[in-house]
Amino acid sequence: MTLARRFGDCKDQSALLVKLLRTAGHPAHLALLRTGSAEDVDPELPGLGSFDHAIVYVAGDVPLWIDPTDAYSGHGELPLHDQGRRALVAAPG
Repeated sequence: MTLARRFGDCKDQSALLVKLLRTAGHPAHLALLRTGSAEDVDPELPGLGSFDHAIVYVAGDVPLWIDPTDAYSGHGELPLHDQGRRALVAAPG
């Protein structure tokens, strides 16, 4: 649907990128976080209502974090509002 509409929010774009990366053999996962300058997610109680953004995590010797909604960050960079935030990676374990 995201491809057909040529539009999608952070969840749509991240889910599509995870699927494309997995199809290419990369260990990609959806990651949820709270962006911006607001208080970060409480690590003791990370309820789903605490998150407001979805990005992509690719596991590896050097993990890669990708925000597919950001057109201006360089390769391997996250936008400032994503940096230094706790993330909940949707992966086994």
